[in-house]
Amino acid sequence: MAPSGTREAAANGTKDVGVNAKVSVERDRERRPEEAQKPWRSRISPRGWAAIGTGAVLAASPALELLTGDATLYSLPPLVLLAVFWNRTGLGRREVGFVSGRGSYQTAILHPLLVVGGIVFLATAVGVTRVDDTPVRTVALQVSMMTAVTALGALITEDGFFRGWLWATLERSRLAPEAILMWTAFAFAAWHLPVALIEPSFRLPVQQLPVHMLNVWLLGMSWGVLRLVSGSVLVAAISHGLPIRCSASVRRPGRSGSPPRSSTIRSAAGRAWPSTPRPSFSCGAGGSGSSGHGWRRTPRRRRTRRGDRQ
Repeated sequence: MAPSGTREAAANGTKDVGVNAKVSVERDRERRPEEAQKPWRSRISPRGWAAIGTGAVLAASPALELLTGDATLYSLPPLVLLAVFWNRTGLGRREVGFVSGRGSYQTAILHPLLVVGGIVFLATAVGVTRVDDTPVRTVALQVSMMTAVTALGALITEDGFFRGWLWATLERSRLAPEAILMWTAFAFAAWHLPVALIEPSFRLPVQQLPVHMLNVWLLGMSWGVLRLVSGSVLVAAISHGLPIRCSASVRRPGRSGSPPRSSTIRSAAGRAWPSTPRPSFSCGAGGSGSSGHGWRRTPRRRRTRRGDRQ
């Protein structure tokens, strides 16, 4: 007959094994949604596909606009390449980010509104615009409709490609989240450079190109952080739609003896600010502030996902 001490030790050991097994099962349940992956279909490595996709979208969009002369087709290549590359690589829907996400919708909506409101306030304070006769209800309805349309368009083109397929492909290559964020933001900014050079309605003076590119890069970083925090392209697309289409009908003071001229303030590129410095950097700066705040709120386990997988 075994001593009582041995029996107690055996019972404790059995209990510890049961507890450890239960903890392991719970840990697997928590990690399964993030780590469940479909098989990689291509012989080309994920990083190779990311390089191919980046080069393809940077070349296809300006080439299509130059060949057709139609600026509205500039966003068509990201849509086509998203569908083709997604099918070729076999990524899952959750990996690409076509899910509802884990919150962050408040930040996605609030930060563009604060930035746009700040721009309008400063423009009004220095006398560039007048908002005393602005039809608020009409503007709110227009902003809501245009934001919904723009967010949907961004979801299946720019955000779907850069922060969807490209982001997921770089994650498959086990790059660190910081590297993924930088890659997608620089690719997003480079994709917008030809717009400022070849599109007649948006052609910028050379001296304004650095500010424009910095603004686009900061916005790409901001929306990338939202993608990282939420795990959803939809959150980034909503934040993308607001600063692009959030506009307000205002009145620019005319010359003496002439009535005020109608105008529109837009936060992303300031296209409706003729003969005035474009306020694009303000929106980019606001986006960078949101990026820093979102990065600090990101759980550390998500930043170290590369190590978890290894």
